Amino acid sequence: MPSVQVRMDNKTTAAELDAIAEKLLKCCIDVMTITSGKSFIIWNPEEFYNNLLQRFCFQRINTFFSFLFSHGFRKIDSGKWEFANDNFVRGQRHLINNIISDVIEQEVLYDQGMELFKAEKLFARLVKKVQDQLPPHNSYPTSKLPFPTKIYEMVDDPSSDAIISWSQSGKSFIIWNPQEFCKEHLRRLFNTLHIYFFFYKLKIFGFKKINPKKWEFANDNFVRGQRHLVEIIISNDKKKNDQLRKQDAREKKNGGGRRIV
Repeated sequence: MPSVQVRMDNKTTAAELDAIAEKLLKCCIDVMTITSGKSFIIWNPEEFYNNLLQRFCFQRINTFFSFLFSHGFRKIDSGKWEFANDNFVRGQRHLINNIISDVIEQEVLYDQGMELFKAEKLFARLVKKVQDQLPPHNSYPTSKLPFPTKIYEMVDDPSSDAIISWSQSGKSFIIWNPQEFCKEHLRRLFNTLHIYFFFYKLKIFGFKKINPKKWEFANDNFVRGQRHLVEIIISNDKKKNDQLRKQDAREKKNGGGRRIV
């Protein structure tokens, strides 16, 4: 069987990710032993590298481990080359689709994160002179409400429409005047002048920049006249953090299991 070279960059399509995942998982299923049914072990690394790696999956060993990591596998036994993923289970091949879906979702989130990162840098340059002229940060009172609630109240306030407001559709908001936003609103959100913190909060709560010509941001649950949906944004973030804590606890329970680094 000829070798198959696998490559991925930030332009990889969903179909290509699907094919890559199938190659990775075929390699795991066909050439390594699955013990408990919830993990697999490479018993002979030298034989695996010399005779099986290129035949089934990858040209280089670092590519193989890179894809294990990107597909959510973790090394669970410090004394063995044993790896696991919650959706990689003997007799339940249909769960592989969950792994593929997670990879595609991470690709989308990465692209959105890069867009916000570039937007943050440009926004920071626009407001730098304003930031340098502002008084000490402790001169403004701040609210203890969650970020999504704070930004909703700010966007929904008609007195601020010249600075920040709903878009025409009511499914996104626009910062019309970055300098005035920084001067009048930013520190009422966070009691800080660091614009990166505003963009960091946008990112972790699932907002995305949707218009390259405007400072326009959206979230499926951030809609004019439907303030109750904001609770879903907050709840989703809490669920994500809870899942990360449970995963950490599970990995510690499984003998110090950890992601491949």
